[in-house]
Amino acid sequence: DYLRILRFFRFSARFSVSEYDPLGLAACKKFRSSITQLSRERVGDEFSKILSTERARLAVGAMKESGILREIWPHDPDLDIFARLAKETDYAVQLAALWSEKGSGLRQGLRLSNAVNARRVAIVEAWRKIEDAKSIVDMRRVAYDVGSARFKDGACIFRAKEKNDGCKQISLLDEIENWDVPEFPFLGRDVTAQKIQPGPNISKVLKQTEARWIGEDFPDRSRLNTIFQEEIDALSTS
Repeated sequence: DYLRILRFFRFSARFSVSEYDPLGLAACKKFRSSITQLSRERVGDEFSKILSTERARLAVGAMKESGILREIWPHDPDLDIFARLAKETDYAVQLAALWSEKGSGLRQGLRLSNAVNARRVAIVEAWRKIEDAKSIVDMRRVAYDVGSARFKDGACIFRAKEKNDGCKQISLLDEIENWDVPEFPFLGRDVTAQKIQPGPNISKVLKQTEARWIGEDFPDRSRLNTIFQEEIDALSTS
């Protein structure tokens, strides 16, 4: 059973402190192409177990060195980022760190659940938006756009990638760390309560109010209420 090739790395990650058994590694390397005979479900399940081990970094490094990792997914991983991830990160974060956009086919390649794959994609998106942020206003907009959880995941990968403490985005992440991402409070019923008839105008008021609120860098509720009322008044007089 060629699944033993992957289990060699899982058990080695659990019980080996440093070097792996050279004869075992040689055997895995010799038969690595046989991994393609395994179902993608079995490969994906075993790989997720490898990544959940305490010494996953050592295991993935050995798998790359021996050519095993390329049999699992053909694109080169970013082992530097992966090695610097916080140990408590989960499977979706680990996959995003290893392959970023190069993992676009992993849902089928490792038979990921829809939930895990959606998280992986969203994390990569958040990571890239964090990279593009140029100011604290930009960074707050990213956090609001992707949501608090995905923003935290993307920031985790960005910090692992960027070793330079003087990096502008690192400083911005430090500054925003304790910022509570606000929720846009208005719903369609709030618009209809202002005697606006159901239809496209409901969405128009909500979208324009939210856009102005974001554009003003999330002012307090008093200012948001004013923006909302201005949009209602503009619609009523148009």
